[in-house]
Amino acid sequence: MDPYHLVRPKDADEPPHILIYEDGNDTALCSLNVFATPQHYILCFSATLLYLQQLVNEFQDTNSLEAKLQVLANLVNFAYDPINYEFLRQLKVLDLFLDQLSEDDISLVRFSLAGLCNLCLDAENKDYIIHSGGVRLVTGCLSSVDEETVLNAITTLMYLVTPLSKSDITSAQVIECMLRFSTSRNARLRNLAMIFLEDYCLPEEVDAVKNTQSQFVAIGNIPLPQVDED
Repeated sequence: MDPYHLVRPKDADEPPHILIYEDGNDTALCSLNVFATPQHYILCFSATLLYLQQLVNEFQDTNSLEAKLQVLANLVNFAYDPINYEFLRQLKVLDLFLDQLSEDDISLVRFSLAGLCNLCLDAENKDYIIHSGGVRLVTGCLSSVDEETVLNAITTLMYLVTPLSKSDITSAQVIECMLRFSTSRNARLRNLAMIFLEDYCLPEEVDAVKNTQSQFVAIGNIPLPQVDED
């Protein structure tokens, strides 16, 4: 008998559990990332990796958009906890998220960007995302018509700022977008764009964009996300 197997709860909002077999007779039930006793640590850790591998396999094998979205939602939940970062790197979940940013489906992009937004708080993840062309991909999400996608894109860009990436993240193109968003009647979008401009851009960089008429014309081609205005 395998040392453990997955036990899915009836409540869809409750995380899956691992049923651990100690010696073939006694059993112990522990939730993912919550270890009942020290001797269960390795088994639960291995079970988490197994479950994540199953999620990745399901995403790659299914043709169902609904199934892909469910998998992404689960992976995003795991991306909240730093204890899972090594597993997610090992299973190339960062690449999976990055690949979805070029998809046409709004929900695929939204969920994947939310996952990257969580993961890029870690220095190793941040470096990997930057060197994998993540800044360009995330910047492309600024033109989304989905509010949450745009908000996550702005937040992710702020998290990705390093001496190496700063010039790309505060490029004239991005500043154009932020100036446009800073005039939005949507408070969340307006406030976040203003924080970006004030905290991550030099005043002279912002002024240069403001004073370039051709750049302001280009702004008109960038649609604001469709949101409920405050």
